[in-house]
Amino acid sequence: MIIDYYGCDESILYVVRYLFHMSGEFNNVKYGKLGNDASEDEIQIEKNGFLSELEPYQLCDIRVHPFEVNIDGITFGLLYSEETQSVNLEPGPLITFMAPWDGEYCT
Repeated sequence: MIIDYYGCDESILYVVRYLFHMSGEFNNVKYGKLGNDASEDEIQIEKNGFLSELEPYQLCDIRVHPFEVNIDGITFGLLYSEETQSVNLEPGPLITFMAPWDGEYCT
């Protein structure tokens, strides 16, 4: 999964690649930082660079487990919220998953 996020003060754009094992367990993260004025082309070049580093791959659906990583003091990941009983793609939340846990999400 490759996502782009703006940092807390929106001066930095993070392009983040998360890799998972087929079991859905988090494997690793790689990220790049661009200025908040990065063009869509620059962002896509960063994303394409991350993909080009991978061995041949096949896109498929997997059920990923919640995870979190810290980048520059910011928590990134797929985190469970006890308060809302949801799972959120952070920072953000950019995407929120809620019961009945069928893959549907809110943005």
